Amino acid sequence: MTLDDIAARAPFDDAKKPIPGLMQNWPLTIDKIITHAAAAYPHAKIVSRGNDLALRTTTYAEIEQQSRRISSAFAAHGVGAGDIVATIAWNSDRHIELWYGAGGIGAVIHPLNPRLTPEQIIWIIHHAGDCAIFLDPAFLPLVEAIAGSLSSVRLFVLLTSEVEMPANTFGAISLEAFLANGTRPERWGDFPEDGACSLFYTSGTTSNPKGVLYSHRSNSLHAMLAAMAYGLTTGDIMMPVVPMFHANCWGLVHIAPMIGASLVLPGPALDPASLHALIESEGVTHAAGVPTMWSALHQHLMQTGKRVPTLRRLFTAGSAVPRSLIRRLRDDLDVEIVTAWGMTETSPSGTIGGYLPRHLADDEDALSAAARQGRMLYGVEMTIRDEDGQTLPHDGRSSGRLMVRGPAVLSAYFRSDVKICDEDGYFDTGDIGVIHPDSIMQITDRAKDIVKSGGEWISSLTIEDAVALHPAIEHCAVIGIPSERWDERPLLIVRLRSGTDMSADQIRDFLVDKLPKWWLPEIVEFIEEMPLGATGKVDKKRLRLIYAPLFGMVGAAA
Repeated sequence: MTLDDIAARAPFDDAKKPIPGLMQNWPLTIDKIITHAAAAYPHAKIVSRGNDLALRTTTYAEIEQQSRRISSAFAAHGVGAGDIVATIAWNSDRHIELWYGAGGIGAVIHPLNPRLTPEQIIWIIHHAGDCAIFLDPAFLPLVEAIAGSLSSVRLFVLLTSEVEMPANTFGAISLEAFLANGTRPERWGDFPEDGACSLFYTSGTTSNPKGVLYSHRSNSLHAMLAAMAYGLTTGDIMMPVVPMFHANCWGLVHIAPMIGASLVLPGPALDPASLHALIESEGVTHAAGVPTMWSALHQHLMQTGKRVPTLRRLFTAGSAVPRSLIRRLRDDLDVEIVTAWGMTETSPSGTIGGYLPRHLADDEDALSAAARQGRMLYGVEMTIRDEDGQTLPHDGRSSGRLMVRGPAVLSAYFRSDVKICDEDGYFDTGDIGVIHPDSIMQITDRAKDIVKSGGEWISSLTIEDAVALHPAIEHCAVIGIPSERWDERPLLIVRLRSGTDMSADQIRDFLVDKLPKWWLPEIVEFIEEMPLGATGKVDKKRLRLIYAPLFGMVGAAA
């Protein structure tokens, strides 16, 4: 056929269908992640700190075998595809085995946050319909107190041996007893990739927690896409300090075995000294957690004179990272902080990293860029819209609601009929942000945290970042308080470092050249202990409750 013949052909017919590809039908289910790890990286290590604080070491090959045995034991106890299995456990090899053991037979793993109130945990278990709970012995008192209210749960298993099994009042059995009938199942996986894989609940501030139900496909795709963004490789040693019960553990339980990185799991010991001991003994190269954890680690190392020579990168998200912390970790320890953004509803990774080569020419520019939340991952689309739903320009100045969509972004909450995505499929994240001309996204506030003063927005995160630059400040937070004239004004709450002293006037003087004059807080409150939430972030909900009587705040529980 000549070029003239091709040109003379009829134009493309919109009614025609694409030719189907001739590739194998290979469902993206998470059991394939751990079978791949066992085949490709069988000797990569997983080091766990147990409930007794002793370290134990296993491999991906052993994790895969034990996960298959758990799958078989599930079947023996009547747990199968579609059943929802809760866990109340720290980061450990046993917890990982449960994730893959449930996923291998189409059951749904549901990690529970033990730091929630008993009433919240009961509500979540009822809403999810959990049929079983696997728990670390440390959480025995919690479950004993609520077991009588858990009508859907028919199986309780403590993650311990028969010899170490403590007495209990609700019929729990040991992990050893649970596994007694477990063997390696001949059939594993082999079900549709769009089936449910895991269930996580948001923390819930103004209403009950909401369930986010991930599919095997979404978790598999998220792991692939986030693995590229994290830049982990075979031979790296990752320590997830972010709990496995929080936001899908940032995908790290899937990412690490997918690319052959080793894992170091800190269990219940999350204090700076214990984390440093693990980094040092296991040669940790990368770690992931919220900024308050890395601030505490830095302070511990400075006080003790210890160092972390193997540690190269700290991944952090969940709240804004002060530029002062980025600088201290870089200059004092030669450790890079990599910022990211995400949420339970996005599986959770949405963006990562804010550096561009041109930023490195100026130190302040580099620090500002590093503090931004970064570029969207492949598979994530985002835009900024105003209150009327109009798309705003990506000029780094136009601030609005951050909207996202993609194959690992939820379409609806679990067991809810409320529509949460617009006609274009975008989900409103509840974050306020800007997108810069170089496509780097920056969160300027949470919609619920932004201070609306005189018809204009004041970013609580920007004030907090400026305050945190002072070396005497350990923690700070900004919340809005009522103002008869301006509607709201920012209240600055500060915890000073031990042995330091500052006045409110001195703090305001420090901020004069760093913020617009009308943003400066008229009132500064000093607090002995800054309340932290379940994942180590400053708990502004509790701060609002604390200061509501002083400032007449309405709806302070929000």
